[in-house]
Amino acid sequence: MNLWERVLILLVLTVISVFSFNPQTRSNEEIAKIYYEEGLKALSVNDYVDALIYFSKARSVAPESEYGELSYLYYGLTYALYSYHVGSKEGVFSAIGYLNLYTFYYKEPRFFDLKQEFLGDSYFLIGWYENAMNLYSSLYGSKKDPRYLLKYSFTAAVYGDYTGYNYIKNLKNIPEEYEYLYYLTLGIYETDFGHYEKALNYLNKAFSLNPFLKFDVHFNYYAGVSLFKNGEIRKSLLYFIRTRELDRFRFYTTMTNYYLTKVYLTFNDFSGAYEIYKDIKKELFYNPIYQIIYLNYWTNKEFLKRFKDFKFYYDIVLQLGWLNSDSRVGNYALFALYDGLINKQNPIEKARDFLKIFKFKEGEFVLNKEIFSYGEQIRLLNEEFLKLKDYKDADLIVSLYKTNRYNFLSVFKNPESVELLARALLYKGDDEFIKVVKLLPKSPVRKFLEAKYWFVKGSREVSQRLLKESMHELEGLDKLEAYLLYYYLSKSPYINEVLYLSEEYEPMRGYFPHAYRIAGDIYFEKEMCSEAKDMYKRFLKEYKTKDELYKLTLVKLGSCAERQKDRETLEFVLKEAKSFKDTVGRAILSLWGGG
Repeated sequence: MNLWERVLILLVLTVISVFSFNPQTRSNEEIAKIYYEEGLKALSVNDYVDALIYFSKARSVAPESEYGELSYLYYGLTYALYSYHVGSKEGVFSAIGYLNLYTFYYKEPRFFDLKQEFLGDSYFLIGWYENAMNLYSSLYGSKKDPRYLLKYSFTAAVYGDYTGYNYIKNLKNIPEEYEYLYYLTLGIYETDFGHYEKALNYLNKAFSLNPFLKFDVHFNYYAGVSLFKNGEIRKSLLYFIRTRELDRFRFYTTMTNYYLTKVYLTFNDFSGAYEIYKDIKKELFYNPIYQIIYLNYWTNKEFLKRFKDFKFYYDIVLQLGWLNSDSRVGNYALFALYDGLINKQNPIEKARDFLKIFKFKEGEFVLNKEIFSYGEQIRLLNEEFLKLKDYKDADLIVSLYKTNRYNFLSVFKNPESVELLARALLYKGDDEFIKVVKLLPKSPVRKFLEAKYWFVKGSREVSQRLLKESMHELEGLDKLEAYLLYYYLSKSPYINEVLYLSEEYEPMRGYFPHAYRIAGDIYFEKEMCSEAKDMYKRFLKEYKTKDELYKLTLVKLGSCAERQKDRETLEFVLKEAKSFKDTVGRAILSLWGGG
């Protein structure tokens, strides 16, 4: 049965009921009282249509009576509630106008305070919270009735005005029928204060006293927030979905979309998150909360891959970055662009101007009663950054750093990320390494990196000292590399053992094939010809470029072969020399029998 069918049937029943009363046994005032009480019963169970009809009948039967006058006011309140629940702001405004006409119809009003209270309730419904608070405050000041203070505090809590908290905490003698409102208000305040476990206790208590809170948008929203913040993310989903359904005037739409996106993406419910995206994209360029949602989509790569709408995601991010270049929301654009660059989804040339000009802004900020920070985004970015390799991605790492040093070190500031930057600078032979490496805590790794730098710069004694101090406490490839360098600098005959281990690791391949030649020279000087021959042969096999270095190494190899009377090796040297049409080639052939 639809709404209008119900109304028609009730009107018919009204006519029948009017004529069914015996005028000899019941006065009009008594009839009005009956209708009034029936209206209150219907209102108590949120049956607004029935309540409207009963209050209307009560007033029509005895408009000047006490119950007729009360019914006038209750009709106004009920119509406001009904209009709110069907999503009609115009209806609430009509109810407010109707209530304001009370003193026009009743020149000597008996229930002016009730009219003021209902007017406050109606203001609350359309979000005119300050107007409602002023009315409740005035009523409490004159009457000292605790229900006015409760309504004031509840409205203040929803509005984000914390003055109501002290009032409600000191409130004594709470009316039983308003006890649920007391706990609901405390639940909202404790949610705002970040005491989520406490908030949930209050909200659960309120619900146990008034199960109809299941249909209250404020209860559902704050229950959802407290559950989400308390780590009960899956459970919060139901409350946020209810909030969306109940939020007739979209008071919580923005923040509900924010939380629903976080819930959906937490559980990889991409369809749910995409439905929210379709709702927010219309307001994307003028709603900062929606911009924050969009700018954080990069934290779930699978979501971005799933829908073609995000093909130009990083282009939109850049637009939002420029739009928020003077606000902390711009930080989220910076993170997203860094992510795109790290994952090679966005060429740095597109974002370079923004990255140069924008300055990262430290500190939390508040929007819509929500505290926004960057800890999780920075953690994820550092995880992505540490997937880069200092020897493969050095150009990218150094470019990101030099485009805006302040931003880079503000975001990638954990020791592991700074170490990766230092290694990339070292790999590139960039002298800024010295400044960056000092940002690292003193450690064996820092000494080792400094040793490599001074090795390249030719400060052999400094490098050797730093290697000696650090190499025993290093791990993995750093330890292997440190021993390789140290054995080279100290001309240790154990260098070949380190070389055989090193050649298996890609990051160490940069030392080859020259490390073989250097090791060969160490053995050559110590007249360890077997070891020298092995190293020189390895060098010549990998070096391939037949330049002066190749020829000089060939001469040393021939010398070792001659000492050991190794004819096979000498034949190899002579064969190679024949391809040289210069002095070195002729000298080799002359020395070892080739002509």
